[in-house]
Amino acid sequence: MQEKTGFTEQTVNKVVEMAITSQLQKADGLEVRIKTDLNKLRRGQLDSLAIAIYGVLLQPNLEAEILQLQISRITVKLLSAVRGKIRLIHPSEGTFRLVINEASFTTALNTDSFRETLRSRGYADQQDARIRCLLCDNTITFRTEPIRNNAEVPQHFVLIATPEIAPEGEALLLQQVRYVEGQEPSPEFTSALLARMHEFLSLQDFGRKGMLLQIQQLDVSAGKLTLQAEAHIEQFPSS
Repeated sequence: MQEKTGFTEQTVNKVVEMAITSQLQKADGLEVRIKTDLNKLRRGQLDSLAIAIYGVLLQPNLEAEILQLQISRITVKLLSAVRGKIRLIHPSEGTFRLVINEASFTTALNTDSFRETLRSRGYADQQDARIRCLLCDNTITFRTEPIRNNAEVPQHFVLIATPEIAPEGEALLLQQVRYVEGQEPSPEFTSALLARMHEFLSLQDFGRKGMLLQIQQLDVSAGKLTLQAEAHIEQFPSS
């Protein structure tokens, strides 16, 4: 009986993996762990569903190092899962964990389109410099730096902000924003940079896809931003 349960779980793992993979624009790896038995499975019932996605694309040019979702007591439509869609019969509760590293933020802040936005706000940009994002000591630091040795930075600055959980837990806010070094750019530049980071830190896209998140914990250290949240899943997120 235990051997049959193990085979059933492995089979469902593969089915769910294929369904999730079909919904992802880009990911480096995917792990699925399911707990159930044959009798429950006939009714679409799972004791638990744990998903870990590595290198997943959250927004254009912004990757998460890892996204984890743990759901307990979930009921799905099996036929839909086989066809590549995970559909819930009723809402479920779970936990959510997201890790984004500073290299990913740096890449997203230096796209051609956003650099053009910053130039239109008065920033003296050039191709030999970039804006780097650093994550440590529960702060987010933005600083200009040369891409190549001996390159000049036309408008050097260091900007620090402290991320905090919004009162209702629905978003992350950047507080205590201050320039601590270099030439302070225009207020329009600062607004554009912070607005871009707020887009990256917004969880509203998950809500639009059927998963409401309430952030419980936030940690910014060792080059990574990690948040943990309670999740109310009305429908399984898809691209």
